[in-house]
Amino acid sequence: MIPGPEVLLVLAAIGLYLQDSLLLLQVNEAMMVRGSRGPWRAAFGSRRWRLSGREPFLPNPFAPHAQSYRLLWRMDGAPGGEPASTVEFDAAIARLTPFVWTSWIALFVLLPLGLFTRGGPAVSIAAIAILYTCNAAALWMVHRQRTALGLDGKPLGLLTFECIACPPYAVNLVRRVCRTRDVSEDFTRAATRLLTGEALATAKSECLARIDEEIELETEGSEREVRLRESRMRFVEGAQA
Repeated sequence: MIPGPEVLLVLAAIGLYLQDSLLLLQVNEAMMVRGSRGPWRAAFGSRRWRLSGREPFLPNPFAPHAQSYRLLWRMDGAPGGEPASTVEFDAAIARLTPFVWTSWIALFVLLPLGLFTRGGPAVSIAAIAILYTCNAAALWMVHRQRTALGLDGKPLGLLTFECIACPPYAVNLVRRVCRTRDVSEDFTRAATRLLTGEALATAKSECLARIDEEIELETEGSEREVRLRESRMRFVEGAQA
């Protein structure tokens, strides 16, 4: 049985939203994530299922407002010197929270209600109107705050075009703006600075697991294998400190 056009429309919106949210992380990459409230947390891709050697990472689809930053960490060496830029909660990006949540509700709550309940066309039209109005307002704010957001030129134009052409992408506006940030801080340094207790221990455990995997793949006694083992020892000593 072929699904009706209403079902296909909703599935397409969900699929585009998730596809745009999905990241493929390198083995030595991780995410630092924080919502409007609460502490930072570390997030990693899947080690059990990889695509072309990369780890799929899907952020919480029910938290479009959460700021997330993609960071590298030196698997076979100690972190470098002071980074040019560090992970920080950005108040300018946080101002986009009401817009992304309104778009999320219009697209994934109001539109299905209009399509699959007695609300009918009136609710569907209202949902679409709210969605496009909210997206336009959000992009207007992005343009006004482009200096504070570090956006200009081609990246800003591309972001604007994609969010207008594909409304589900606009629901990801907070994540999309975060992706444009060039954060040079090493993940392990950021984790030590921003995480505490169990959250920090879990992050170190995830890093250790990936180092151990790389050690198993290296030729015993090779230069990189020696560096990996030295790096592993630093992680273990840090965890015990």
